[in-house]
Amino acid sequence: MVTLVLVHGAWGGGWCWRKAATLLREKGLEVYAPTLTGLAERRHMPLETVDLSTHVREIVELLQFENIHDAFLVGHSYAGMIISAVADQQPARVKGLIYFDAFVPEHGQSLFDIAPPQVAQLQMAKAQAFDGGISVPEPSTPRTPPGPGVDGYAPYTPHPIKTMQEKWISVSGKTVWPPRHFILCTANKSSSFQHIAARVKGNPDWTYSEIDAFHDVIYAQSDVTATAIHDALSDMRFTRRV
Repeated sequence: MVTLVLVHGAWGGGWCWRKAATLLREKGLEVYAPTLTGLAERRHMPLETVDLSTHVREIVELLQFENIHDAFLVGHSYAGMIISAVADQQPARVKGLIYFDAFVPEHGQSLFDIAPPQVAQLQMAKAQAFDGGISVPEPSTPRTPPGPGVDGYAPYTPHPIKTMQEKWISVSGKTVWPPRHFILCTANKSSSFQHIAARVKGNPDWTYSEIDAFHDVIYAQSDVTATAIHDALSDMRFTRRV
């Protein structure tokens, strides 16, 4: 059985994947969708103590305590930082990585290093105004408009800013990546992920796909999300390790 670990992005929670996870389980996959510390039902945790390392450790320990091997990690948005670090720390437990409209860090980069400078500046200013620079309130990116086939809602929670500021440092020194796939959501033409997609598209070390959807697709259009992940798995399972 193929095992998926679905990791939500900033402001989200395990709730983001609720319907998509159900659809993927109906396809015969084993699916985990944890909520990261400080968010959603775990928002009672002190946000000033939460950084990228906190979230990475949580997914590493999920793999260890659930005795998961050969997992495919799916990271949406900010969670591209997390799944990269987990694969670096736990290569024997990770079979593939799916970056769902997500950040793809290089050694020594933070999310703010990858994002356009104006995005990082805006988030820091919003955090300062909101609670003195501890967390960023809900995003203002374009969302999927209501209509047929749109089944999500967004109970966003403030996101700890340290997770965006901390740089990812490889512990392996020389990372050997498992197969990697990038899914670009193309509906928002000014998305920060366009330049990341351009970097990996056509790269022989990656497989790549696009969907006509907004960034919030993972909960707004669960059927589209489940299909995109399932199709990505089909591509990756025939990709050699690089």
